[in-house]
Amino acid sequence: LGLPLSVFLSYFPSSKSTIYINAQQAFLIDLGNNFEQNYTQLGFGAKYQITKVLNIEASYGKFVRGNNFQGLGETFSLGLRALF
Repeated sequence: LGLPLSVFLSYFPSSKSTIYINAQQAFLIDLGNNFEQNYTQLGFGAKYQITKVLNIEASYGKFVRGNNFQGLGETFSLGLRALF
């Protein structure tokens, strides 16, 4: 059973942009297979509304803690989203 808990704190410097920080604590709970994991990730990002349909987002995340986890590391994301 996977149980992720996320918190976002957003700031809106304009009607078209968002800057945020986030924290995530995730648990993989053992339901009889003798395997469980958990980790903590912290990050930040920004979004910008290019047009009414198109926006761009960039984010960074760092795994700061893990228990029975594959390894600590970082994530970099860049996305383009179309809202129809």
